[in-house]
Amino acid sequence: MKKGILKKWWFWLIAIFVIGLILNIADYNGNTGTNINNKEDISKFYTIISERNNNVMSVNKCWIKTELVGVIDSLKLLKIANKLKSTRGRFDQIWIYHYIKGMDTSGTPFATTHFTPNFKINIYKY
Repeated sequence: MKKGILKKWWFWLIAIFVIGLILNIADYNGNTGTNINNKEDISKFYTIISERNNNVMSVNKCWIKTELVGVIDSLKLLKIANKLKSTRGRFDQIWIYHYIKGMDTSGTPFATTHFTPNFKINIYKY
């Protein structure tokens, strides 16, 4: 009788471990192995330089220029774009131009991210 209980105990321990492992893996985005929902304060990497919006041919558009603290990776650009989009849900299209601190903001940006309506990212040479 004790052997049966012991086997069941080990079975449940392994089952809980496997379920925890599956849930942990499911918390990650795609194949990147990086959790994009972590609690890092993305606000410290950018400031909004300018923002304009209008309704062109019944499409609500928003254009945002940001100044980045430096060269950042595409994951941080994605986080910035998602944060800006989350507070501008009424727009059909959101275009975000990312400039590195000290860049001429009338020229080509370091990167662009936009929702038109699907997300797209472009990183240009700097």
